[in-house]
Amino acid sequence: VHTVENTCMKPKPLVLELPPSHTPDVNTDFASAAQILWNLDSNRLSPHKDYKMDVQSSKHPSHRDDAAHDPLFTYLHRDIFQERPTFDAFRHLLDNYSACTGEEETVSSKELRENRTFLNAVMETAPMKYCHRYCLAKGVEYNGRSIPEDEAGFKKALDSIWFKLYSRSG
Repeated sequence: VHTVENTCMKPKPLVLELPPSHTPDVNTDFASAAQILWNLDSNRLSPHKDYKMDVQSSKHPSHRDDAAHDPLFTYLHRDIFQERPTFDAFRHLLDNYSACTGEEETVSSKELRENRTFLNAVMETAPMKYCHRYCLAKGVEYNGRSIPEDEAGFKKALDSIWFKLYSRSG
């Protein structure tokens, strides 16, 4: 039974099949691509169902202090962070970095696993599959080279862009 389950019951990878009007090409402008990404995101939270906000009064951007008396979020469906793989994987990244500039960071093997888990989770989503196609269609380069056509190469580029440490000492 376990052999059948392991063989037949594995989730199939998402294959993004877009209608021709949603397939990026060199002429796809950024605003159109952003709208398509929004439309493809079935993972986003729904207002009034998953969360409720109280924006209260407005604040001028030059004011440093928060003028709100109450919390911004009046309700948040907290189970979402365990129910959705991308949210759960992102949540585990939040303690991986120091906010203090000039403080040298080290990356543990646990943090590297969390980075990989997050990359794998987001690459299973339709928006990231579209993003990869968009980058290819636009001829996007990173470090002087074209974005790789294969998903593994694209993940390596994302890993470098998102997680490679850099100097913040000034």
